[in-house]
Amino acid sequence: PRIDQDTVSSLVAFVAASKGVACSEAELRRHALGRLPHYMVPREFLIRDELALGPTGNLDRRALQAEAQQIHDTGVICNAIEGGACY
Repeated sequence: PRIDQDTVSSLVAFVAASKGVACSEAELRRHALGRLPHYMVPREFLIRDELALGPTGNLDRRALQAEAQQIHDTGVICNAIEGGACY
């Protein structure tokens, strides 16, 4: 979760698709809405080629939280699958 300016917590999903599998935020949202209550669906889906890993090979949650916070602060999202395209 991430805390927005109005102190409302919102979910951000980091997604690493399998090689050769294309997915879009709209597809991920539609899939989640079909399986989860609306309040559990992430507000943003951030598609990455790979997720940040720590030195032991485990998910680096601090790195993901820092990226989510940076996106929140700057309003800029870069999609690694789309060649680093920012919007």
